[in-house]
Amino acid sequence: MSERKLQKYLKRPLPSIIGTKTHTPVVLTDSKGFNLWDQVSNQIELEIRWWCKSSRTSVKGYDWLKQNIAQQIGRLDNIHLYVWLGTCDLTNYDGKFILLSTEENKIQQITDTYQEIIELLKPYPACKITFLEIPPYSILDFNAYKKHDNPSTFKHQEEQLIKKVEETKQQHSLYKFNFRHLLSKFCNRHQPSSSRKNLKIQKINHQR
Repeated sequence: MSERKLQKYLKRPLPSIIGTKTHTPVVLTDSKGFNLWDQVSNQIELEIRWWCKSSRTSVKGYDWLKQNIAQQIGRLDNIHLYVWLGTCDLTNYDGKFILLSTEENKIQQITDTYQEIIELLKPYPACKITFLEIPPYSILDFNAYKKHDNPSTFKHQEEQLIKKVEETKQQHSLYKFNFRHLLSKFCNRHQPSSSRKNLKIQKINHQR
């Protein structure tokens, strides 16, 4: 989605929600979620629960869920879990700059972990789960924004990251019907940003 289209889309009013609430929406993610949390603007959005943690990989997300899911469902009742992980699997953050992960089989690891999350929720048949796509983000632009001396050196990593994000989407699309769960193009509606008005930062602000 281009910046112009994104600006236009964000100006559109949200559709009205009619009916009775049956599930509590919960987003399991890394620090991308903090940006969306900051944008909560109405009573409906206040119903969303945010399970966010910086630098959370898919495996770390699963481990946290395994330790906490029973208690959380007991407190919230039926939940609709939105799993929005993967960013921190494909890239590493050294405290200032991000680099493409050199570990092999990361995409398969994400897919396998998602299957484990599905198995983890099977004892709770009233709950729902949706896997959200990894949003597009830029190693080169982020590191330039962080004042790297020569951000162009990340061009090759940038190209590889684009391929990996697309490969991840394709891999999960093959699995989604077997999972019987929705793989949502959530990133088209909710790109990470600390401010809806600051769209330039929105394009490059890869949050960990």
